[in-house]
Amino acid sequence: MSKTVELNNMRKGLPDWVDLVLFKISWLLLVLGQEQGVVPALGLIAVKLLLYPPDRKILAFLVFAFIIGIGMDLLLVATSVFEFVQWPMPTWLLVLWCSFTLTLLRGFSFMRSMALPWQAFIGALAGVAGYMAGYMTNAVEFGYTLPLTLLVIALCWSVLVPFLYRSEMVLAK
Repeated sequence: MSKTVELNNMRKGLPDWVDLVLFKISWLLLVLGQEQGVVPALGLIAVKLLLYPPDRKILAFLVFAFIIGIGMDLLLVATSVFEFVQWPMPTWLLVLWCSFTLTLLRGFSFMRSMALPWQAFIGALAGVAGYMAGYMTNAVEFGYTLPLTLLVIALCWSVLVPFLYRSEMVLAK
């Protein structure tokens, strides 16, 4: 068996949880370390791209998801829901969105087959948990009261997650 075929078989054989673990490590690096976590997180992104290289259609979806995610956060910054020291958005958050979008299709693949209400529910919970953790570690400030901000985040993520999985069905197939 050639080295190329062996490497491709190894890539396909890696379980999805490896991708999820790499995302969680990059999340910790970026939320806790912020700008100091950018270079190590970019290294993890490079590893993910080597382990799970996207084809052209999947790459188009990943770029689309990245733009949608950044757009959502920029809207939340423009409406003062989020406030960052770096305006409009810190580099570490851009890298975090890159890591998240790369994780959608493998690490979070279990969500793809879920019914839309479950995707919305999990999206709302995960979005609130992620940004609340960022708030508690001073990675992000909230411009409104905590309950209102968390409600807005929950609503945004409850729409975003199902939207991304529905978009993947069109763009990555």
